[in-house]
Amino acid sequence: LAWLTIPFSRAADLPPPLADSPPCGQPGGRQCSAAGVCLARAAMALAVARRGPAIQQRCAPRRRCVAVNAAPSRGSDLRRVSDSLAERERELQELKAEILATNHALKELRLDLQQQVSAARAELESRREQVAAAEAHLETLQATQVVWRGDANEVQLAGSFDGWTSKVPLEKREGTEDEFAVEMHLYPGEYEYKFIIDGKWTADENRETTNQNGALNNVLQVTAGYY
Repeated sequence: LAWLTIPFSRAADLPPPLADSPPCGQPGGRQCSAAGVCLARAAMALAVARRGPAIQQRCAPRRRCVAVNAAPSRGSDLRRVSDSLAERERELQELKAEILATNHALKELRLDLQQQVSAARAELESRREQVAAAEAHLETLQATQVVWRGDANEVQLAGSFDGWTSKVPLEKREGTEDEFAVEMHLYPGEYEYKFIIDGKWTADENRETTNQNGALNNVLQVTAGYY
């Protein structure tokens, strides 16, 4: 029975097993040959074998079509995946470049801010020193009174204490008729000054005087604790 070994194109073309039938030689059992071969199954196998070439002819072209059509599909999928990966790689490279540029800009900004903070601290320290020096200098100011005694309606004072730029008015003291006074805060040192009596520049000859190129001025010595 060599024809029983003919290969089948599909599993569906194989004859179905007869497992539900009783064995050969039993009541209702299958009919078998002298060699114990099931005649029903052999007949079915012969029928399928006779149809085998036609089945193979019908299936082979389909298998070739599937192979031809599937290959380009797999190639296209691979190309799409490759292109997608390349695009992701480009995006990652661009992102990496942006991150590096941002880090560089932040580093420069940090250095610039540090320099500005250092400069601001130095300026603040300098201002503090100036304020401290000014406060110390102000502490040396001395309250100084200048008095004019004499008959007058208006008495003013001018001197080197402000570069002779202003005329400081003297006020008549209460309870007096001819005594005018003013209090000023001056740094210790020597100053020249002159009274202006009713518009006339006058030096008090009863006080210390100095004569510079024919100009007679009074001299005021201011020392620490002078009043």
